[in-house]
Amino acid sequence: MATPTHTAPAAPALPLQMFLGFVNQWECDHIGHMNAMFYLNRAYHGWAAFATAINLKSAFQREAPSTLLPREVHIRYHKELRGGESAEMRGGVIDFTEDSVTLYQELRNPLTGDLNATLRVVLDHVEAHIGKPFPWPNKSRGPLEALRIAGIPEHGQARSIDLSLPADTGNLAKALELGVPVAGLSMLTPAETDSFGRMLPQHAIGRQSDSFGGLLRQYTPEAAPVLAAKGLPPTSSGAALEMRIVFRNWPRAGNQMQLHSAVVEAKGKTMRFRIWNVDPASGDCWIENEVVMAHFDMNTRKAYAAPPEYEAILNKHSIKGFVL
Repeated sequence: MATPTHTAPAAPALPLQMFLGFVNQWECDHIGHMNAMFYLNRAYHGWAAFATAINLKSAFQREAPSTLLPREVHIRYHKELRGGESAEMRGGVIDFTEDSVTLYQELRNPLTGDLNATLRVVLDHVEAHIGKPFPWPNKSRGPLEALRIAGIPEHGQARSIDLSLPADTGNLAKALELGVPVAGLSMLTPAETDSFGRMLPQHAIGRQSDSFGGLLRQYTPEAAPVLAAKGLPPTSSGAALEMRIVFRNWPRAGNQMQLHSAVVEAKGKTMRFRIWNVDPASGDCWIENEVVMAHFDMNTRKAYAAPPEYEAILNKHSIKGFVL
């Protein structure tokens, strides 16, 4: 779900190698490039390397006393990765508090130097099984400081998403009150959990991708004739440009995840969606997402401006008050 947006700048000096690997064909989506969820998968692998670097070497093993849990992730997708391409992630510390750290991570093709994605991640240092934050041990404080970088470079800054907006509004009752349709419903399986039984972070995006068909159903019947008249596919493809994910609670194997999502704005080449992933049993919110996507032409592999008639249909289906 990621697509090129601009020429990649020169690589900054990021102190820590966090991942080095390969794009598998099975990680690619219907558009033919690595699905957005696997960028977060690479970041997750990188957190283990980071934990080792700050003397928390067993942080992601079942017997660990403490681990790292993401509280919030901001991603910009800069250039698509295709099956068979190489990928390397490097990163550094923007800042840290008594019990949390803000990381900056970049994913690049090490053979070409192309920038594929940038991430700003807030990780909490928590008791491994309960998930309660507690202070860093003394052995981690020096390495945390040694990995500090000057800040997020311009190409990693938020562009289309306001990171200052609060993200604590989502729940089932509010979704029903606003009339936000159900776009996805599934159960978390044991294979999708980490060493401590919590959902692997990448599935926050994976379930979002899976629900896209339910989202399309909200406006495609009305939009299909308009798109066909313009020579465009009746179900226009979208490619993720930028995303904010806020983790509020952690599903475990057997929990259901019900996704309420809708368009909130369409303008020019982009459309903005919001997603509340809730527990249909308790009504509480698991995850809140906001994603900015480009209208994507699979033949030219470029973003295009939506026809005004299609843009009007999308905006007609937007839901006011559906915010992060």
